[in-house]
Amino acid sequence: MTRPPSLKYQAVPPDRVQPFPLPEELPDLSLSEQNSWAGEEVSPDAPDPLIGQTLQGTYLVLRVLGAGGMGRVYEAHHTRIFAKRYAIKVLHAEFARNPELRQRFQREAEAAASIEHSGVVGTYDVGETPEGWPYMVCELLMGVDLNEYLKTHGALAPEVVAHIGKQLASALAAAHAKGVIHRDLKPHNIFVLAPEAEQPEGASALPAVKVLDFGLSRFMERDTELTKTGIIIGTPGYMAPEQAMGQETDIRTDVYGIGALLYAMATGQAPFGEETPQLTVLAVMNREPPRPRDINPKVPIELEIVIQKAMARQAAERYQSAPELGEALARLYAPYGPLNRRGDQKSSRLLSSPRLRLGLTLGLLAVFLACAAYGAALGGLELFGDTLRHFRPSLLEWLLLAFLGLVSLGTAATALYLLERRVWNNSARVAELVPKAARALFVAIAAYGLSALFSLTTSATFAAVHKRPIAGDSLTPPVLLLVLFGIATLGGTVSLLRSLFAVTKNRILSALTQTIAPALAMVLSLWLITLPHRSEPASRPSLAVAAEDSSAPQGSSSSGRGEAPERAAEKGSASRAGSPPPAPHELAPKDDLDIAIHDGPEALEALKEKYPRDAKILKALVLAYASRADTLTRSLETISDLLQLDPTANKDSDVVFILKKGLLLKGKPYAAAASAVRNHMGTEGAELLYQLMSERPEHRARLKELFQELRKTKRAAPNVLIAYDLRYAPSCQARVPLLERAEQDGDIRSLHQLQALSTAPKKCGWGRTCYPPCKAEAERFRKSAKVIARRLETSP
Repeated sequence: MTRPPSLKYQAVPPDRVQPFPLPEELPDLSLSEQNSWAGEEVSPDAPDPLIGQTLQGTYLVLRVLGAGGMGRVYEAHHTRIFAKRYAIKVLHAEFARNPELRQRFQREAEAAASIEHSGVVGTYDVGETPEGWPYMVCELLMGVDLNEYLKTHGALAPEVVAHIGKQLASALAAAHAKGVIHRDLKPHNIFVLAPEAEQPEGASALPAVKVLDFGLSRFMERDTELTKTGIIIGTPGYMAPEQAMGQETDIRTDVYGIGALLYAMATGQAPFGEETPQLTVLAVMNREPPRPRDINPKVPIELEIVIQKAMARQAAERYQSAPELGEALARLYAPYGPLNRRGDQKSSRLLSSPRLRLGLTLGLLAVFLACAAYGAALGGLELFGDTLRHFRPSLLEWLLLAFLGLVSLGTAATALYLLERRVWNNSARVAELVPKAARALFVAIAAYGLSALFSLTTSATFAAVHKRPIAGDSLTPPVLLLVLFGIATLGGTVSLLRSLFAVTKNRILSALTQTIAPALAMVLSLWLITLPHRSEPASRPSLAVAAEDSSAPQGSSSSGRGEAPERAAEKGSASRAGSPPPAPHELAPKDDLDIAIHDGPEALEALKEKYPRDAKILKALVLAYASRADTLTRSLETISDLLQLDPTANKDSDVVFILKKGLLLKGKPYAAAASAVRNHMGTEGAELLYQLMSERPEHRARLKELFQELRKTKRAAPNVLIAYDLRYAPSCQARVPLLERAEQDGDIRSLHQLQALSTAPKKCGWGRTCYPPCKAEAERFRKSAKVIARRLETSP
């Protein structure tokens, strides 16, 4: 199946011509290696009956130029215009009796004659010799075919490869415009013209080429039985995968052929060169050729990208037309093209590597997702830390976790293997993946940032409309960190999938990526924003997230044993106020107060000067200042004034909420809130701190210090003190001495603490026996819990 050496033109004296040689058997027509006009040099001693004949009274046959498996090529001149010379291709006598071959011969003439382009060999006439052999009159060329040219010069310079590739793309574009597909592009069918003896000054020294042999071409509009699907047609080492599989061909088949020629010129060898044609066809069907740079490291990465994209196994991944391929080659050496401006600068050569750019992009994406995952992990630990601390997996659970880990590792390894095999070794696919990865990075960051901005904007809008902050910490709540990570991961994944499957015709996937996924992201965002509102009672705008041990019934937060909180607060109010309630004339009219609230803090400050003993004005000022982040400290300072004027305001839900907000911040807001709790909240300050420590454990250390200050100044009720001691005792054994106090002073919070420590969980893992957290002390804790329960049932 190896192609005979390329024809070399030389004259054959007429007196030494021999009879037209006939082959012993017809060649196999399923492959095109033998369907060739190029052959070994014709011996000068070989006589030929056509030498000296005049065909159709117009073409005088002068000499044999070469012979091949299909026939001979002669040089002839016009009988009336002697300077016009032609190459005449004559079909072998044995083949002339084959109707199918005669049709192919006629089709080649029609195909070549229909194309008018400087890069396609000209075809001028057809006819039959007196012996009945079909012939074709073609343009006479001087030079060698590309196969001989590569044997002489080896791998060509990148600029020569690009220059020849542009000519081939232009020539094939002209053929495609006429509805002709070549289907047999290979070095033997590309003719490198000999340079002119005297070139004009400034003329290009790069070689010019012409496309030959349209014997396997196909007219797109009127294909016949000659090109049935399922028949392998083409040259194995250069045919497209769809040709090797006997599938339908189109203009992208020629795009692959140009890419294969670029490969051969850049590396000096064919893309596939197995030991037998059959193995070569299998290789074309099942794998890609080695990277050009692995064979010839001098091939620029940009040229390699063009070659590998043109030779993509899937036709949809190639350049979709010859002009598109020609434009890609032209851009390489354009005035500001990558190969024209790069020169020998190592930094430019390094940055031009698509693998480096892909690695940097994926690295940035990994860093961003790692940071987002770190924040999500912190939020998850805050939300589920207690559950994880008490989680003791059984053997079956360990096996399940190990199985999931192995599946994850296997999936990751498979993905990396496929990435290395199908993408990493193909510069064109790597280059195409870079913008897709960059788009995924952008979408992930944008989704994260826009979701956070949406949350903050909603908080600010709520505060502006309702004159108080939104419930919950809008900056860094655990749920916010978890959901933002999910949105960023979802957005980046969807963007990457849409890019990778952009050419798919699967409408289900398209609908999923374009509608369902964005809708899911919006639902998650809305859930994130509404979660703080749904997590609290509608009547109380506080930071609380109802902890089981802080949801005491009414009356449990008293200043002493057995005393209702209302009566205790009244006693405290009388002792601290030290003055009778304000007279009616000392209170601002309702209309004046409403107008001042509408006009803002300045108007309220002016009204306060006129009515300094009106607590409603101070309450309105507290809310007005709290609605803006830059005046939160003023709001907290005003709370101190309000509590001095009206000590019963220590139970106001808005006041409690704003104090909690200040205690979670740093600097001046915290100092103002701590001062109000320390000096003006009474025993309610300790209640507030205990509840906040349960809700926000990350601030617990600082809140404990403030709680201990209240304890030293005896501003904490016994029931909250024993609840605090039971909750934060260092061990189960350390809680035993506290049981007597708990039986005397404990409320529902102490009861819940003891029950939780002495009760085994319902589920502790498959196949495991469940034990209470304090197994050794469980019985003593249960007894004390019963005492507390009976006391609470009988207390008024």
